[in-house]
Formats: sequence, C-alpha cells, structure tokens
Amino acid sequence: MKDLTCTYCTKPFTAKRLRECCDRSCAARLAQTRRGLTPWEPEAEMWLEEKAGTLPFFTLCRRFNTMARRKGWGERSENAMHVKLQRLNLSKKCTEDNMTRRELARVLAIKPDRVRAWTRAGLPWQKVARNQAAIRVADLREFLLANPERATGVPEQELGWLIGESAAAIIANAEHSQRGYPRPVICLDTGEKYPGLKAAARAKFVVQSSIRSAILRGGKSAGYRWAYLDQLQA
Repeated sequence: MKDLTCTYCTKPFTAKRLRECCDRSCAARLAQTRRGLTPWEPEAEMWLEEKAGTLPFFTLCRRFNTMARRKGWGERSENAMHVKLQRLNLSKKCTEDNMTRRELARVLAIKPDRVRAWTRAGLPWQKVARNQAAIRVADLREFLLANPERATGVPEQELGWLIGESAAAIIANAEHSQRGYPRPVICLDTGEKYPGLKAAARAKFVVQSSIRSAILRGGKSAGYRWAYLDQLQA
C-alpha cells in the first residue's frame, strides 16, 4: 500500500498502485477541469437530486439549464445529465405523481386500450422512456370532469380512490352514453345478472344474437326468458 494525495481534493489516501485521485468522482472532476469543462456545483447536484423522478427527462434537462443560467451554474447536455443521474444512482423515469398507461388501467380496472383512447382524445401525457408514457393524476381528473362520458363503465370506487370521491361522484352522476359498452342483462327465470350479452351467452353456451333476439321478441333463449337490466330498473 502506498500513501498518496488526491490531485483534485488534496485528501490523503492509500492505494496499491500509483494514481492521481482518491475515487472516481474526483477523477471525473479532474478530467473535466483539464478539458476546460465546469465541474458540477454542489447546489446543482442538490437541485438535481430533488427534481429527479418528478419530471420527464427532457423537461428536467430544460428546467436545469434554465435554473443554471439564473444561478450561474454550468449548463449541461442531455448526455451529461444522464451520466450524472447514473452516478447519483437516480432514474431518468418520471415516477412521482405520474402513472403509465398500464398502471392507470390496472388501478381503474379497465383495459390499457381504453387509456390509449383517452390520450388520443386529449388526455395530456409525456414520454418518459421508450414505449412508456407518464400521465399526471391532476390531468386525468380535469380530463374526466370535462369529458365524463369517457368514464362510462369505470367503477366509481376505484375512480374515487384515484381522483377523489367528490370528483368521482360528479363524473358518475353525469349523463353517459352506453354506445360501445356492454349492456347488463338478467335472466328472468333464475335472477342471474350478467355484465353483457357476451357474458350471458358464454355462460349458457349460446350465441349473443340468440339472447338479443329473445329480448326483442319476448321469447326464450337456452330455455330462459331474458331482459336488459336497465329496462327493469326504469
């Protein structure tokens, strides 16, 4: 072991072989200094640690450079920001107050394609990684309040847990179009309820058109009488 002194921070250290710096961070800063690059300021590192994960990566880079010009820090490229996040053991992904399409679909008990339809209809989202989008809960609340018909079939309990019970109640009480969504049916003879014609037909081993025809003509399908549940409730 050899007693050495760090060229960058001037701290003493021991090593098996000759080297200039005590660790990799000092070596990287020394290399930046020799190339004429500005080393990272402690305040800039603290700002990056606080904001990492709260913004999409490209937005994080833009915000950092804006703050750097205001504070007098050195501006950084996206590659430099990526390397710094790796050295700080931080992720580029936006994870706080954001949900991916699949996470949002899982929470609301709906299909991911439904969430994709929302994004195509105007729900704000930001790309945070390859094939991954981040959706803010606040943006989802505003979108569904402005377009309550988009929430047709979404369970009110799951929606209230995500965006608040008051907002979920407003959306649930709004007029919803049933077009394109399953219409619950009931077997009048057994009292069994099904979420739609498809589920009922699968349970009784018949085709959907058979039950639909039985409802319209007042006949039977699979030996049972059928009706739409909303017709009985009306």
